[in-house]
Amino acid sequence: MAEGSEELQVARDDGVVTVTINRPEVLNAMTGEMFADFGAICRGLNDDDSVRAVVVTGADGNFCAGAPRPAAPDGRQGARRGGRGRPEPGPRM
Repeated sequence: MAEGSEELQVARDDGVVTVTINRPEVLNAMTGEMFADFGAICRGLNDDDSVRAVVVTGADGNFCAGAPRPAAPDGRQGARRGGRGRPEPGPRM
C-alpha cells in the first residue's frame, strides 16, 4: 500500500513524498478503508530511509472534511445544523 490508490495518491520527487486525498466530490472525506490505507502508507514511508519529508494535501483545494457522517434515523445525511454552521441546540432543561 506504500504506493497509494486512486483515492490516496502517492507521488515522489527526490526525497519528498506527497500524499493527495482524492475524493473532491465529498470534500475529500475519508472512509474507514482509506484511514486504514493511509496508516499503511505512513508505515511504509516511515520504513523508507530515502524519504526526507511527507506532504499531505487534498485534491481540488480542499484538505479533508474528515469522515462521512452516518445517515440519521429519518434517512437524512449528517447532523442537523443550526444557523451559521453550528449544531442546533438541544432541548432546554
